[in-house]
Amino acid sequence: MRTAIALSVAVLLTAAGVVAQRGAGAPPAAANQAPMCPANGYAAQGNYGMFAQNDDGFTAYEIASPCVGKDVRDVAESIGMGRGRVMGVKNVIGVQFKVDGTLADGTGMAKLASAEFHIAYYLPAMRMFLNGTKANGQPLKEVRVFADQYAWNETEQGRGPTAAANALNDRLPLIKLTPFGAVWSLIEAEGHTTVSKSADGKTVLTGTSPYDGIETSVTVEDSRQHPKLGPYDPTELIRLPVAVTAKANGHTWGATFADYKGDLEPNVWMIFPTTIKWTLDGKPLADLRVTFFRSNPYIVFPIPDVVKGTPATQLATVPLPPSAQRSGNLPLRNVQTSYAPAGRRVSPQDGYAMQLMPTGQTPRDADGHPDLSGNWTGNIPNVFQVPGLRRNGAFEADQSAMQRGAQWNKPLYKVEYWDKVRSLDYGKVEDDPFYGCYKPLGVPRQNVPGRIVQKDRQIWLFSGVENALRILPLDNRKRDENDLQFSTFNGMGLAHWEGDTLIVESVGFNDRTWLGWEGYFHTDKMEVTERFTRVGDLLYYNFTVNDPDVLAEPWTSYTYVRRINPNPNRQDEAPECEERDLGLLADPYLRG
Repeated sequence: MRTAIALSVAVLLTAAGVVAQRGAGAPPAAANQAPMCPANGYAAQGNYGMFAQNDDGFTAYEIASPCVGKDVRDVAESIGMGRGRVMGVKNVIGVQFKVDGTLADGTGMAKLASAEFHIAYYLPAMRMFLNGTKANGQPLKEVRVFADQYAWNETEQGRGPTAAANALNDRLPLIKLTPFGAVWSLIEAEGHTTVSKSADGKTVLTGTSPYDGIETSVTVEDSRQHPKLGPYDPTELIRLPVAVTAKANGHTWGATFADYKGDLEPNVWMIFPTTIKWTLDGKPLADLRVTFFRSNPYIVFPIPDVVKGTPATQLATVPLPPSAQRSGNLPLRNVQTSYAPAGRRVSPQDGYAMQLMPTGQTPRDADGHPDLSGNWTGNIPNVFQVPGLRRNGAFEADQSAMQRGAQWNKPLYKVEYWDKVRSLDYGKVEDDPFYGCYKPLGVPRQNVPGRIVQKDRQIWLFSGVENALRILPLDNRKRDENDLQFSTFNGMGLAHWEGDTLIVESVGFNDRTWLGWEGYFHTDKMEVTERFTRVGDLLYYNFTVNDPDVLAEPWTSYTYVRRINPNPNRQDEAPECEERDLGLLADPYLRG
């Protein structure tokens, strides 16, 4: 039986398994001691935790800055953005929802029918599928998009782009008109978020995200009399955003939220309003009734070539705080996706990797190459608890929502496969080819090997998942052209050195594995390049997948970092697998 869920719970709840890294130069925090907020109101750098993922590695999460106030954390927790006592408050990075209703179109109010919104808060980006009837009675079928500093229209999802640079300043504020988008602004304002009271006694939280300069105010309603919402019983205190204003470019956008529901996404503790009304400078902009909702779906925003030469004039921004000045990528992650963030926000995985500091000298073999041998299962021992996130002892079954919320770096599939990835991701557990006994993870989903042996011009890569072992020649031999004809889970690998980095190039795969549990499928024509670099007691690892039949461009993973474990446990065989998981699942769609 797979033990992914049990393992993840154990890793989350034990001090030995959860890591919070403060970075070089900062004094270590004692266990159970929260870091302090500096006088300038911004954390000096990010704090990160590690969490065991679905059998294919560990994921980094950004823990809430100590400058984020309790009111903001309470609201983030209530709507599902705050997850786990040592997790962060930005665990909703994107949403997909469908609506009926009305939308202003210049001549009146257009009627919407099954319109759809895709929003990525971390980029930021939005794709609006507007379907229905215009105010003048003509059919309405438009796709409006913006991503970072670009805006364009499409004839259909991901196709037929035309530049719409002048529309950026009208589209960007719309992401603040959802509860998650508004709370993102408050979180990023950190200690500069102010707390006040409305005329009717409600709490009003106001903050400006340094990334876009939009002043955002959120009105919060406290309630102990409500339907059961996600994990909250009807008499349990819940703090819900009920109104938002966003000020930018001399205009004021507004939103009201009502009729929250906690069952729009089964088995996921996510709360979303089903009645949303928007205004612009006090005039009606939209009246929306939500009919479908998903959190953290596969949504991507490749910048079309016809648009790249026409960046729009962006909204004015405020000076970035120190925590936001972390930019750039590690040297190992040198292949960028076309829709990658512009460097202002740093993903938790990249931020964690950049902060880890190696210790000791890098050992070398007789040929002068770094010796990668060792058990790469060590962690950083300083663990602290950030107070105020989800209550003690509550670990939600929807850990997949947390894991999706940390996946900023997504493979860019060809547009005809976007819906397929979403379907696989939200399908049944058994759709995952790894689910069940003796079904290999395969390369590259195995991720960082738990143990490496480098000897006699060979490299042994051992994964603790079901005794997966690869033994690769390290003698500069040429590729056998017959390797391409093989159909294997791990590929036919060849290893060689490029400077101090070990490169493993593999071909000859089958199509019976995924790149990741989120539905990232591949074909048997996939080629994988892995990179291993040792610096002191740290091992840096990433991979690039080239699969032109389904990917629009090669995908390079995050850079994963592992510390050597100087006192490893004995490595025995993996326990025998007993096929009984499906019979124990409360819901066959439960992921994580």
